[in-house]
Amino acid sequence: MYKTLFLCFFFTLTAHVAAAQTDDAIVISNATEQYWAQQAADGTVSFKNKMQTTYLGERMGGWVQAGTYYGGNITLDANSAGLMNAASYKNMEPRGVFFDDMKVCFYNLQIPRKGKTVSARFERTFTDARFFDLIFLSDDYLTRHKEVEITLPEGYRLLEHHLNEHIGKSQYQNKQGITVHRYTVSDLPADKKEAGMPTSLRRLPCLVVVGAFSDVQALYRWSHELSLVDCHVASLDSLIGVITQGCATGRERLQATYAWVRRNIRYVAFEAGMASHQPDTPAEVLRKRWGDCKGMSLLLRTLLQAQGLDARLTFIGTDDIPWRASDVPALASLNHAICTVVHQGDTLFLDPTTHYLPLDFVPDHLQGREAIVEQSDSCLLLTTPTLPPSASTDSLRYDISIDRQQLSIQATASWSGMLKEMVMRTYSELAAKDKAEWANRRLTTNLQRRQVERCEWAATADSTQTATWARLSGTLTDTKSLLATGNELFIDMNPGGDPICNPIDTTKRVNDAVLPFRCRIVREASLQLPQGCGVSWLPDSIAIRLPQGTLSCSFTVADGRVVFRKVADISDKRISRSDIAQWNDALRRWNDAANQQVILETKPQKAP
Repeated sequence: MYKTLFLCFFFTLTAHVAAAQTDDAIVISNATEQYWAQQAADGTVSFKNKMQTTYLGERMGGWVQAGTYYGGNITLDANSAGLMNAASYKNMEPRGVFFDDMKVCFYNLQIPRKGKTVSARFERTFTDARFFDLIFLSDDYLTRHKEVEITLPEGYRLLEHHLNEHIGKSQYQNKQGITVHRYTVSDLPADKKEAGMPTSLRRLPCLVVVGAFSDVQALYRWSHELSLVDCHVASLDSLIGVITQGCATGRERLQATYAWVRRNIRYVAFEAGMASHQPDTPAEVLRKRWGDCKGMSLLLRTLLQAQGLDARLTFIGTDDIPWRASDVPALASLNHAICTVVHQGDTLFLDPTTHYLPLDFVPDHLQGREAIVEQSDSCLLLTTPTLPPSASTDSLRYDISIDRQQLSIQATASWSGMLKEMVMRTYSELAAKDKAEWANRRLTTNLQRRQVERCEWAATADSTQTATWARLSGTLTDTKSLLATGNELFIDMNPGGDPICNPIDTTKRVNDAVLPFRCRIVREASLQLPQGCGVSWLPDSIAIRLPQGTLSCSFTVADGRVVFRKVADISDKRISRSDIAQWNDALRRWNDAANQQVILETKPQKAP
């Protein structure tokens, strides 16, 4: 993960350390920010930054925590918040990162009562212009008024994203005749943090500063030069011999090497200085048995190249980023590294930070993305494949027979793609004592309703690292889903359980929602009709088409069986705020249809 982009998910350039009060009791009444370039004698460019923010107790008093980040290529030059307020300085501890060398300076400020204000001021320098690439215009507090002014050197430009009716823009010439870009923020709502919302770059108004790199090739050359570390590994041939033991073909060696790195090297996000952009050496990753995405990908490339395979380090932006590096040549366009392999006519994009994806599967967040593939002094630009939603499938199938007033069920749960990755990683991280119950619940979501008599993996958890599917099978008995009255049998055929398609709470929600993956969810049940029974009533089928995909449910009769099939095909992960009510209603209708009972009727026996 690249630090400049990573930081934007936690702090804007005018970051407030604490979240805003949701009722806007405290607002930013006035704020100013200035950014301007300074050029040294050797031609290097840095950016100065001054910020001043005033907080108003608009409805009542309270505490605010105002601050900004620094460290690495950002120096903190001055800060103040009145004579009686002391600053605090702490290391950042972002969620999901093992170590980060960035720091935050902040003040705890008290607004005594309604109508009173407090202010904080910070000055910083971005000592390397390449790391000054994002300016967010929103804050954690409702902003009544803010002015942001940016003065750029020749060759630089601003790209605007998600600007709205609360943001105006203008330009003027300063005393030196240089154009100053001014953005005026008025009554901009606070950035509200909500579960399942889009990432910062996909929802917040921001400016991207472009110019430190002339084009995508310059961006690549800078990243590539940093990757030219010592790739010597002691006893490399011996290690490869162990990894590829028993492999007969190049494809098998490739697959075994990919699996070995994922099984033996732990992914750790480590953000410190240039280590945020420069990979660790393969020997050091092997010694520590952990690495970040760059270190793991470089190790994988080294092991594959030593076997004569065409493996290349690749820089890429995940779908958190709404633009391509070829359009926006800035560090904000890249946040991940993988390994690209060309083998027997196939171009494979291998992400060693995953655990259970097969060779030809591109992780959902990397599909359709521009990949910057190393090729000596110039890069090769490729677009990763976009796989159909069915490539990531969660399937639960019941084969049902009626035995002594209960349902006897042969159950099979299967996962592929991202859903396989999610399920198998969860299983591997469980304590041994919890694995059996967890597996049982994958076959039935209701252990009180259905009893699990047998449950086992179709293959060991370890062997699923290279398989397309992971499968769990078992035998269940169910006495609650069958009701006999007179000569009729009422049967609930819905296996239930859905890891993706759930209603979204709209109470006070302001953001769009994003589902975890593009995928297919399948719930199937096939009921063998008992001898002497016919179908008295079959529920109606239903198909609901949404911007996100299709929800369908069907009941059919064929070859002496009643077949239930419930499917969700999710082709678009994003649900706009205006569409959430429609999504929730569709889920309700879909589930209501699936929970309808099939009615069988015992046919009267003919007299002998």
